[in-house]
Amino acid sequence: MLNAATHYQLDYPDLSLILALVRGGTLARAAALLRVDVSTVFRAVRRLEAALGQTLFEKCRAGYLPTNLASNLAHLVGRCLGAVAYQVCASPTYAHQHAARSLADLAWIAPDDFLPDHPTVSWRREHLPGVRRSYRCNSMLSVTELVRAGLGVAALPDFLLDDGLQPLGPALAGHDTALWLLTRPDCRALRSVVTLFDELGRHVQMKP
Repeated sequence: MLNAATHYQLDYPDLSLILALVRGGTLARAAALLRVDVSTVFRAVRRLEAALGQTLFEKCRAGYLPTNLASNLAHLVGRCLGAVAYQVCASPTYAHQHAARSLADLAWIAPDDFLPDHPTVSWRREHLPGVRRSYRCNSMLSVTELVRAGLGVAALPDFLLDDGLQPLGPALAGHDTALWLLTRPDCRALRSVVTLFDELGRHVQMKP
């Protein structure tokens, strides 16, 4: 994750959106690169700029021109640590107490509106459109802690799963993402950055 000046945490989908619009120059080209519709790109840019409190693109006749902030965020480089799968999980106690109930009838914990395009949100809208969220959190770590505390169920990334969480089914097909470590191009050769990448990568890859 990358902390912006406003403390909003930019994640991989945010950076993919910025890069696509910088490369494409128009909403239509960015949408084609991301394989979504134009309105989705437009809304995502507006949400991201509102969350950051800063302008990322200037609209002109030729399309969308990146500001310095957007340009800097688009030359970031990094290392992919691997694919991330998601599973619906509960605490063992909660799973036992509600074993006879369907997923749609359980108390759901989910990201709030700061993560509107998260893959788990997309999956839930597609497969469980009538579910009402009992709790909303602004990070997946917070979602995981509430699930671990036995307050409900959530779709969680596999690298956060441990003995305190029980999967309720297989991984969500077609909703994998990737986990990346990112830095600026001018920092990629620094010994401290290389060491940090190697150490974090080693520990993450050791997780089941």
